[in-house]
Amino acid sequence: MEYLSQLAFEKALQNLKEKGLYLSLFDREEFAVMSMQALTLEDKMNIKYEIGLSEGKAEGISIGEKRGISIGEKRGISIGEKRGISIGEKRGISIGEKRGEHRNQIHVAKNMLKLNIEKDIISEVTGLSLEEIEEL
Repeated sequence: MEYLSQLAFEKALQNLKEKGLYLSLFDREEFAVMSMQALTLEDKMNIKYEIGLSEGKAEGISIGEKRGISIGEKRGISIGEKRGISIGEKRGISIGEKRGEHRNQIHVAKNMLKLNIEKDIISEVTGLSLEEIEEL
């Protein structure tokens, strides 16, 4: 059984009224069956066109929404990955710099120990604690 879009239903009803045919309100399916006999070929073609247009539009919107969501998800993931990489790089650089600085402090402290410099002075110069210097 045909299912008329609201627009097709209204256009078909208007066409019938213009021809002097007045119907009480039927639901769309009953209207489709009962009125198709009273319509001209052109009216029937217009109704079919409106039905196709309405169904095509609905299907197009559905497909478009799905594609849009898919594209949005991909873009979101891409942006998220880029932001994550950027944050990870910054954290990695920061951690690496701290580790490098600490290694340098240890290197300087070892050299100072070899020169028999007092541990409290080494601690002041390098920023290492006396416990860290003792472990060297």
